[in-house]
Amino acid sequence: MIAVRDCNLEDFKQQAEEKKIFCFGAGKYFRKFISDNPEIFIFGVIDNYCQDKEIDFENKKYPLYSLKEFCEVYSQNSVLVVTIRAFEEIIDQLDKIRELDGISCFWSIALDNYKDIEDEKKYILKNQIAELSKRNHINSQKCGLSKKKDGCYQIWEYYERNNYGGSKARIDICNVLASCGYSIKKIHCSGKELNSLQKQLSQLDWEELFDSIENDAILFMQHPAPQITELPEKVFYRMKNEKHVRFIVMIHEVESLRKQYDSCYRQKEFNLMLSIGDVFIVHNDVMRQFFIDKGIEANCIISLEIFDYLGIQTNTNKIFERSVTIAANLDLYKSPFLLKLKKIEHLKVHLYGSNYVDEICENAVNIKYHGSFPTEIIPLKLDRGFGLIWDGNSIETCSGGTGEYLKYNNPHKLSLYLSSGLPVIIWSGAAQAQFVKKNKVGFCVDSLYEIYDILKEMNEEQYCFYVKNAERLSQNLKKGWYIKTALERAEDVLCQKYQ
Repeated sequence: MIAVRDCNLEDFKQQAEEKKIFCFGAGKYFRKFISDNPEIFIFGVIDNYCQDKEIDFENKKYPLYSLKEFCEVYSQNSVLVVTIRAFEEIIDQLDKIRELDGISCFWSIALDNYKDIEDEKKYILKNQIAELSKRNHINSQKCGLSKKKDGCYQIWEYYERNNYGGSKARIDICNVLASCGYSIKKIHCSGKELNSLQKQLSQLDWEELFDSIENDAILFMQHPAPQITELPEKVFYRMKNEKHVRFIVMIHEVESLRKQYDSCYRQKEFNLMLSIGDVFIVHNDVMRQFFIDKGIEANCIISLEIFDYLGIQTNTNKIFERSVTIAANLDLYKSPFLLKLKKIEHLKVHLYGSNYVDEICENAVNIKYHGSFPTEIIPLKLDRGFGLIWDGNSIETCSGGTGEYLKYNNPHKLSLYLSSGLPVIIWSGAAQAQFVKKNKVGFCVDSLYEIYDILKEMNEEQYCFYVKNAERLSQNLKKGWYIKTALERAEDVLCQKYQ
């Protein structure tokens, strides 16, 4: 796996001193890099589409290599500077080449301190390379580990072009486990909607995983698999029966409870996880009871409590405003209650998110839509009032499939609000209502009609009390404390189970 280095230009020069520096990419970013740093000697340039033997720029000639040719000339004394904007795609490509394992890789845009990049994009790019650095080059100090754990792996399903493997929650968990010593095993996504080549790549990945994984290894799975990935039952049972692999399963969704995509395919996948799983990490104690009722031993089910929310900057100056904020998917199919918010005329509502339609704010005097922002940016926007945890088709209670699901799940928007230091208002029937009460980070309501009267009586001192508690909790959420704690407990269960 490539060792991504996150540093500035001066640190790069020190780390690359007496090294052979190669650039990946022969376009404008390469030209800018050598123009800005004429003192740096470039041994050669790698280009996926090279047809020539050299590139001529500013009266200098640079040897031009295909990636295959570079693998033949590269040595342990080589370092790479990616001089292409699509950094993550290049890293994904390089990660698959075993000959390049451990080679130090830098990004020219980061070395240049993201010069000429717009502020919001700059923050996204900075976060991107920081996350890649954590994922591909394990920072063992963050989990108190001196080295990578032997025999501990995690599955990461992804698409060929962009290394995408799901939501921020999945990515955060992947990063935390990597920092705790769990090696990443990449698997191509597969499914009936994908072409035959992608399915073949996925099959080869699973077969390679079986061949490479040692006996009695620990394998961490995130369920359900992203989108349309199909899991090979035979490989799992072979790992279980022939190599005695122990499975830790992180539950993200239970479709039979959510009732949004409750297909036979998802049920088959869920049954497979129940069959092979040794330890399950579930959202909370209510969901834990659901798994106990499914026949899973109680001591093999661990409550996460709340999802972490990593790698963000927040706005620490919270404004005392008698308002609520909803930052979420604003799809009316999922949350039809949004159309009814205009009925509560005295309650000020701020909306953020994708899939917004004008119908939500039509003829509404109390609702304002602020736009959709990336997960790295939205925490900076949450600077006032309370975050609202509500779903379903009614403003009088949480009803319907998505509303009822709040009785069991940990909404990721709760993690977003609290990691941003924003106190919350939650439906009293939600599983997370007890978490909110226990940590004193907000209050619970049976109906949205209650909120205005409660806020009307609230003063700034009371609001600051909630904010202070939310900010305290935020520190744990941004460090991945909850998944780290759950993982330690899961490992303890495995030790007791197989000692």
